[in-house]
Amino acid sequence: MTDRRNLLRMSALTGLVAGAVPGTATAAPSSTKPVGVWEVTLVIKEQQRPAEVSLWSLGADGLFLHTSDNGGTGFGRWERTGRSTFTARYREYVFSTSGVVEGQLRVSEECTFTGADRVDVASTADFHTPDGVLVGTFHAAGTGVRVL
Repeated sequence: MTDRRNLLRMSALTGLVAGAVPGTATAAPSSTKPVGVWEVTLVIKEQQRPAEVSLWSLGADGLFLHTSDNGGTGFGRWERTGRSTFTARYREYVFSTSGVVEGQLRVSEECTFTGADRVDVASTADFHTPDGVLVGTFHAAGTGVRVL
């Protein structure tokens, strides 16, 4: 029985020491916080067009603002979902070239830190007509880099 206890103690101690050795951790650094301004590049899987570049602003209070090179602006909320993950959900009106509302995008971004200032992003966007009818769903993937 004593040998077994000693073996368990040694195993636990070895695990603690190994966890403290630099370079052995696999999770994102504990200092990863999404608050700040991010430049995000996404490729929409259902469309044949260049990658979309966006700026995101994530406030400490959970406010999420989005603007992209396609002229869209979105407003929503973000929340932490794990030690190295967060989700942003927002809505964005889509306008015709003459300024008429054609519909609304309802977007969900699933983000995973790959470093303190880098994220991988998986996105789903539902397009609704002005009267709320779902027309289609788009999927995108890409990366983000904190710029401020």
